[in-house]
Amino acid sequence: MRIDPDKLHEHDGMGHRAARKYTKKAYKKARKSYKQAFKQKQKSNGLDTAKRTLADDKVEVKTLKKQFKHHQKLDHTSLRNRTRRTVKTGVKGTVKGRVQNGLRQKLQEDDLMAQHVKASNTINQARTYGRNLKTGGRLLGKTAGNIGIGSYHALNRSKNALMGRGFYKTPYEQQWFGGRKRLGDLGRSVKKKSKRQMQRFAGRFKKTTRVSRFLGKSLKKGVKWLNPVSLKFKILVGILVCLPLLLAFMVGAINQPGLKQDNHEINDTWLYMTQLDAQKSDDQHQYYTDWAPFMFYNNELLEDFNIHDQKQSLQLPFGVIKYQDVLAKQWDAVHVKDSEKTVDELMSGNKVATEDDLHNPWILKESEQQDVKISRDEIGFDVLGNQLENLTDDGNVVISRRLGYEKQNGKEVKNDWSTIDIAKGTMLKVPMGGTVRFVNDHTVQLTQDQAVLTIDGVDLSRLQQGANLNAGDLLGNTLGDHINLQYRLFDDLEKQWFDANPGFYFKKVRYTQFTTTTDENFDPSKDKSQNAQKVYDQLTKMGYKKAGIAAMLGNFDVESAINPKRAEGDYLKAPVGKYDGSYDKDDWLNIGGPQIYDGRFANIIHRGLGLGQWTDVAPGPGGRHTALLDYAKSQNKKWYDLDLQIDFLVNHDGGHSDVAKAILSSDSQDVKDLTQQFLTQWEGNPGNKVQERTNAALNWYQYLGKTKDQEKKDADEKRGNEIAKDYGGNQST
Repeated sequence: MRIDPDKLHEHDGMGHRAARKYTKKAYKKARKSYKQAFKQKQKSNGLDTAKRTLADDKVEVKTLKKQFKHHQKLDHTSLRNRTRRTVKTGVKGTVKGRVQNGLRQKLQEDDLMAQHVKASNTINQARTYGRNLKTGGRLLGKTAGNIGIGSYHALNRSKNALMGRGFYKTPYEQQWFGGRKRLGDLGRSVKKKSKRQMQRFAGRFKKTTRVSRFLGKSLKKGVKWLNPVSLKFKILVGILVCLPLLLAFMVGAINQPGLKQDNHEINDTWLYMTQLDAQKSDDQHQYYTDWAPFMFYNNELLEDFNIHDQKQSLQLPFGVIKYQDVLAKQWDAVHVKDSEKTVDELMSGNKVATEDDLHNPWILKESEQQDVKISRDEIGFDVLGNQLENLTDDGNVVISRRLGYEKQNGKEVKNDWSTIDIAKGTMLKVPMGGTVRFVNDHTVQLTQDQAVLTIDGVDLSRLQQGANLNAGDLLGNTLGDHINLQYRLFDDLEKQWFDANPGFYFKKVRYTQFTTTTDENFDPSKDKSQNAQKVYDQLTKMGYKKAGIAAMLGNFDVESAINPKRAEGDYLKAPVGKYDGSYDKDDWLNIGGPQIYDGRFANIIHRGLGLGQWTDVAPGPGGRHTALLDYAKSQNKKWYDLDLQIDFLVNHDGGHSDVAKAILSSDSQDVKDLTQQFLTQWEGNPGNKVQERTNAALNWYQYLGKTKDQEKKDADEKRGNEIAKDYGGNQST
């Protein structure tokens, strides 16, 4: 059987040793499968049928055998070939030695030639001794080296075990003789950073590139008289080619404002910071720190860094630590006593310099602070490239759930999607050109060579599978009040895909997640707690749920401190502020926004009143302020009667009563979400003091509904903890 030469040599590129192993394994597997199939076929259909139906399989087995034999013959490292070579060399040496000995004996019979034979024997003997000495010395050196290296590794492992690192060897590149490995890593790192610098500064210095092109053309015209093959001409051309790259590299080497990390590094940093939030979250705290501004700060503080780099250490006031440890320390510095510092507060320290600021590693020089602000406010994330176009006409992107880690049921879970709030039915534009691939009837992927954008929650009826879309084309209408988006990029240097935060790649981005804190020592004033308890008791009797009531009280806590006898601006000086009998005077109650706010807020016709600060607003006439007063008169009660306001809230506040009842009766246990719903739909003031309202709602949710026995148990437990702490402290001293 003849085999196609191309088929015979198809594995030559692997190397003969690897090809021999690969073809041997393939041949044995194919032969075994063929024999099993042949036996089965012969048993069921007969010998002739088996031979006929499995003829192609037999040819394939023979082809693989030929390939194996071919590479086995060419592989000089195989045991078979080494044995053959040894035997052949031995036989050849034996035959040659016997022939030479026979000749020598014949030559020694002649007196004249005997002297030459003796001299030749002496030289050959010296060569043999030298060869044996060389082989023995090499073997001895190798043995001594293995003993020395083995002893060193045993001592190295023992040392690591004694220092608590386990009985493991120190990595090669971290040992004193690992310089070659370190040099190779340094070379690859320099190559990677150089390529990234070229990409980063190419767009920023377009003017320099244009000047270089102009000079290149001018110089090229000026040297036309030169011989194209002359050395001078080649040198000039080389300078012209290298000049733009050299300028870009030199400018890039200067510490300019802007991000130093590449796409992969900055997104890994983002994920790690969200993971720190998740690790620190507990029953009292849910951390969603806005880390976007800190990306610019950390690129100024740590410059170009890789969060996963375990080799590079930094010398800081709290010791020599890795990048991950630095950011963990930074997390602690940002979150102090249930409050979060901004980037400006972290990098500037105290307004008045103190002695502690001299040892504060987070404070930057004024010039560095200015660079951070320029990077954040003027340059932004555009230098990363891979930017996404606007989803809508206004370009606003509101991310209500970010890419990153979250604490769910006590575990850290990675959320791979970003949730973007958009009104239902909004027509979306294509943010990134690419090829359409349907995932399901409401999820589509737009693919490029090094980017994949997945959008979920869109009507895809206008699209076709495999179609090529351009950025700015119409995509489809949203099916709900939000979409989910996943953005993945390919790292050409690391040869792997990674998750990218879409917030880095849109123009106008706002994150609505924020840190919520429940105060375990929450202790409201007596009047506030009594009013809140009365509201809770009455509404629970009506069948409303605890989560909705807490959400409402969180809003009322910010609006009126849960005091029914409150009027907007009553804290000011009289006559705008309160005075004796003012709460019963119509002219005082009807004061508008301009009088309260020095000419501003003309849309406030009559000031807000009561728990929810019911207000008359333009264009009028009438409004919720007037409706509350009219209802109080119809019931012959004061407008600041708490029972009356609860009744008005649920039954007589027009369409707002329906909104309140829907939220109060919701089965959702997400107090944070219900608080924002109440703020947006009932208060009609979205975005106003959201974090403060949410924290208050969470505190009321924890506080409300406790029985007296539970309150007593909590108080006893708290007192017991204090006693145990005091006892432990005294014992330690």
